[in-house]
Amino acid sequence: MVEKAIIRVGLDPYIGFLHGMARGGKAFLFDVIEMYRPWVEELIILHQDELIDMYSPEAKLSKLCRKWLIDAFYTMLHTKPKSGGGAKTDVLNQDVRYIAQTINKSI
Repeated sequence: MVEKAIIRVGLDPYIGFLHGMARGGKAFLFDVIEMYRPWVEELIILHQDELIDMYSPEAKLSKLCRKWLIDAFYTMLHTKPKSGGGAKTDVLNQDVRYIAQTINKSI
């Protein structure tokens, strides 16, 4: 989803600022994803009791827990808030467009 938004605005997911490009990874993709880490943390905090029940004894995320987190995060991204406004996917796309505009203005 983030990578598609980056490509849609004409940016290269491999050329990053914060994450190193030495290993040929998608550095800019990881740079952009960092901005949305609080969304994942919020999800974990809000549902910590449910997640503890799914946690494996080896202190790793169980398959069930990973599936639950992915499904819950996807739902959170696409759900419009009751207070109005767009879904988090709309925010993400708007942010990526703004980044592209800012980069293009400075070139």
